[in-house]
Amino acid sequence: SFAKGGQVERDEKIQGRHSGRKRQIDVTVRVNIGGETLLLIIECKKWRRKIDVKAVEGFAGVQEDVGAHKAIMVSLNGFSAGARRLAEAKHFSLSLRRHLKTRLA
Repeated sequence: SFAKGGQVERDEKIQGRHSGRKRQIDVTVRVNIGGETLLLIIECKKWRRKIDVKAVEGFAGVQEDVGAHKAIMVSLNGFSAGARRLAEAKHFSLSLRRHLKTRLA
């Protein structure tokens, strides 16, 4: 349990509202606030290079398709300038986490 009334899951498949496809999400967090369940999705990237615009576009599409209220993309090696600008425009967070290297397999 993440918080009172909250739940954290790894490697969850969520049915897309628009695509009708099962979308794989690395980490989901659901928390009930004021009677409404909020969905946070987290995408973890273990790429040798910086995350590019194409990856951010794809994750933004997943966020929209599954109806997530918030999205965070985590990278070991950072993000291109274009990827950072697009994430800002799409209102989701980017996070550089080098210390997670051993946890992402």
